[in-house]
Amino acid sequence: EGTFTVFAPTNDAVAAFVADGGEITSDVLLYHVLASQFFSGDIPDGETVLATANTDGDEVTVINNATGIFVKDAIDRIATVTLANIAGTNGVAHVIDIVLSPTELETPEPTTVDESGVNRMSISVFCITFYFLAFLIFT
Repeated sequence: EGTFTVFAPTNDAVAAFVADGGEITSDVLLYHVLASQFFSGDIPDGETVLATANTDGDEVTVINNATGIFVKDAIDRIATVTLANIAGTNGVAHVIDIVLSPTELETPEPTTVDESGVNRMSISVFCITFYFLAFLIFT
């Protein structure tokens, strides 16, 4: 119930996150959700710290300046909002160019095993989860 804001990463962003050792967890998914609706015009100039919907009480910093809207995660990586204000019945989505992380990423171990199928599976599960989450929010 309520209104939400979802920062939805692109497929390329998800692929890069997994390749960099990121793990798709419920905390990571919920780190992309705010429990209030924020259209880009609702975001004040400068930096605004907002609580995410994950259970750890994590926050993101939304930045609104002359060059656009950005989201800074817990490890100071900055996502660019590439498509804003996708309205739904109970919220809004903004497409971003990275996966936000509430914690430091672990460096993946080198491997000689072809894990491309595993990575595609992880990416697919992540994307399906985002689409399902968006469906729940926007229907």
